[in-house]
Amino acid sequence: MIIDSTYFTGNLTIAQLSQPEVRDDLELLIAREEPKYLKLLLGLGFYNAFIDGIDPISGAEQRWLDLLNGIEYEYNSRDYQWIGFENDLKQSPIANYVYAQYLKNLVETMTGVGTVNPATENGSLASATPKIVRAWNEMVEWQKGLIRYLRENRSIYPEWKPYSSNYWFLQTSYYGECNHWPDIFHKQNTLGL
Repeated sequence: MIIDSTYFTGNLTIAQLSQPEVRDDLELLIAREEPKYLKLLLGLGFYNAFIDGIDPISGAEQRWLDLLNGIEYEYNSRDYQWIGFENDLKQSPIANYVYAQYLKNLVETMTGVGTVNPATENGSLASATPKIVRAWNEMVEWQKGLIRYLRENRSIYPEWKPYSSNYWFLQTSYYGECNHWPDIFHKQNTLGL
C-alpha cells in the first residue's frame, strides 16, 4: 500500500483512530480502495507499470518516483505542482478517496432487518455530506495536476493512455461535462449532482 492510517489527520480525521478495531478497519479499507482508485485514475496498464516501477527491490526509476512523491512542473508557461500519492505532508488524493468511501460506509449500517442510520446517545447526528464533498473535490483538483503533468510528459510516460485525446478539460475549471470518464474525474456538490 502507498498510504496508511497516518494520512487521516486534519480535514481527514477519523474518530477513535487510535483504537485497534478502527485502525484495522481503516487499513482494510485502504487495502481494498487504494488499488481500485489507482486503476480508475491511471487505467489498468499504466497502474501495473506504476506499481512495478515503484518496487524498491527492482530499483525505482525517477519517473515513477515523481508520480509517487510529486513534482513541480511547467505547463503553458505556468508553474504547477503534482502533489503525489505519497509525501511528507501526508496529503494524497488516495487518502481523500478512501476518506470519502469511509464516511459513506459509516453513514449507514447493515443489520439483519436492513440498512439503518446509527443512533447516538450524547449528541445528534450531523450530515457527513459536506466532508465527503470537500474531500472528493480536493481529490479532483489534485488529479488535474497529475493529468496536466502526464500530458506535458507523454514521452516520459508512453504507457499512459488518457481518457480523452483532445485534453479540452485541462482548460476548464473542472472535468464535469465528459460522461465517459470515471466518476473520480467529476466534482460533487452537497446535492449529489
